[in-house]
Amino acid sequence: MAIGIGIVGTVDALAILAVFFLAMQRYPEQLAAAQTIAFVTLCTSELIRAFSARSERHSVFSIGVFSNRWMVWAVGVSFLLVLMLVYVPFLRPFFYTVPLTANDWLLMLPFFFASPVAMELVKVYFRRRSANLASTAICTP
Repeated sequence: MAIGIGIVGTVDALAILAVFFLAMQRYPEQLAAAQTIAFVTLCTSELIRAFSARSERHSVFSIGVFSNRWMVWAVGVSFLLVLMLVYVPFLRPFFYTVPLTANDWLLMLPFFFASPVAMELVKVYFRRRSANLASTAICTP
């Protein structure tokens, strides 16, 4: 588990720093815009990763993305709250957010999936490692 946490945490940190850097290139004089992009990317990435975090070994696709309806509702409501922090004017000052454009969402989109994909790849590695260890144990006299 510690290896998975380390890898996923590192990938997540790199993705957020990368999107923040790109946002600063896009909005050089608007720190709040870059911070909002980084914040929304982090929140959304973690919400997507929550589906993958239900199992340390089994793929999110073998479990079923929508197999836990309460999880789907929780993630949906959480995402709605993130959107409210960005688009509801009286909530923006609490988190220092600014409204995002469609181009901002397109910029963030690939970064949403960095952490969930890293987690699924870690699972593949551990499943293969377990299978190799099991087959080695069976073949050894």
